[in-house]
Amino acid sequence: MQLEVFFDYTCPYCYLGLHELNQILPDYPGLSVKWCPCELHMRPEPVPSHWEDSSEWLSELKGRLENVGLPLNRPFEPGNYSDLAIQGLLCLEEQGADLRRYNDAVYAAVFRERKNIEDIDVLSDCAVLAGGNVPAFRQSLTSAKYSEKRLMLDKYSWEENALEAVPSFRLGDALLNAVPGVGLVRQQVLNFLDKESEAKQKK
Repeated sequence: MQLEVFFDYTCPYCYLGLHELNQILPDYPGLSVKWCPCELHMRPEPVPSHWEDSSEWLSELKGRLENVGLPLNRPFEPGNYSDLAIQGLLCLEEQGADLRRYNDAVYAAVFRERKNIEDIDVLSDCAVLAGGNVPAFRQSLTSAKYSEKRLMLDKYSWEENALEAVPSFRLGDALLNAVPGVGLVRQQVLNFLDKESEAKQKK
């Protein structure tokens, strides 16, 4: 079975959701993962700034992150577009690099280290941690080699799957859609995987 994972590197709920997913996956050895990154904010749409410390959503999310030992810092300003980071993932996927390590490194750059993921040097450091071919990685970003594929992923995520938010998951015909401003909680993901795995076994 293949689990499609929809996420964006600038989404703090995805930062939490992918961390929890990586903890869950060893319990489902028959499950493979297809990473489906999609942009929450596409150029030239402005990146919203809603990181006031008094925000209710931020207070609630910080509590959830603290429960799993994840720090959260206000991202680099004026904000990050994720298009280059997504193209980087697509390049590393073709190289056969460790995509989970790349995802972890990009999320760390955004939400722990407050780095600019529109900077190719920052993304190259992430590619190193994933075991990628860095010269080829840099060239692919400079030439926008994977730009069209990135746009196709955006269309597949937001239009064809009609996502409401990320992180969201698809397993076969079943879709677990995130709630805007909430994301998903760990138990929802576990229930979804158990239910769909059981349904597949009965067929």
